[in-house]
Amino acid sequence: EQGRKPMVGPYTTLLYDIKMVSFQTRAQFDKEREVEQKKAEAEKLKAKTEEAG
Repeated sequence: EQGRKPMVGPYTTLLYDIKMVSFQTRAQFDKEREVEQKKAEAEKLKAKTEEAG
């Protein structure tokens, strides 16, 4: 039982990756993630500006 446990993580991740790829292309996924990151950065910047002001 304990010897098989480490295999569960990568296998589940692999299945998830395959599902993601089937729903949308890798490029779309990367683009959306980039947009989310930029939004988060903008929020942080806004918070900093409000603190300073």
